[in-house]
Amino acid sequence: MEALVKLRVFVDEQGRVRQTHILEGAPPGSYQESAALAAALQLHLTPALEGGNPIRQWREITVRVR
Repeated sequence: MEALVKLRVFVDEQGRVRQTHILEGAPPGSYQESAALAAALQLHLTPALEGGNPIRQWREITVRVR
């Protein structure tokens, strides 16, 4: 069964996900929660820019887990 899980992730200046928090879509302690957190930590995202320079920032993303 697939689930869409919404997360809040902290992305560093290089686009690596450093911290994750489940916002919705996966019950605490469930397989979906652990799969979504693991998937988010593997992502490489475009960092936010401020004044043309990459910065650290919290973002919200959605991942699909099976």
